[in-house]
Amino acid sequence: MEQIAKWTTPSIIYRPSTISPSDIRTAVLCVKQHAKVVIEKDLTTALVEEKQVTWKLTQEETGSLVECKECAIGVDWVLNDGTRGRSNVGTFMVVGSGKDEALAWNEP
Repeated sequence: MEQIAKWTTPSIIYRPSTISPSDIRTAVLCVKQHAKVVIEKDLTTALVEEKQVTWKLTQEETGSLVECKECAIGVDWVLNDGTRGRSNVGTFMVVGSGKDEALAWNEP
């Protein structure tokens, strides 16, 4: 299982398989812990590239996560043509210390 360390600034990388990131009009990255949204970031804070969308978490955001607990992560999006969709849900474990790493998930 992937891990994110508290008080670090990891990158969250989403690689969709059925849509092009350049066709996304709006998107929201949600990180949930205990079925409650604890981090929410929109597309204005992301780097949109040809094959992926990347968000950078802040130290304050990762510091708000509860250590030794699993998180669910997903992206809700709307395309330029109005089509709505949602990514598969990814999971990661929150650890007390570590280094800044990227958490990436690819759509099947």
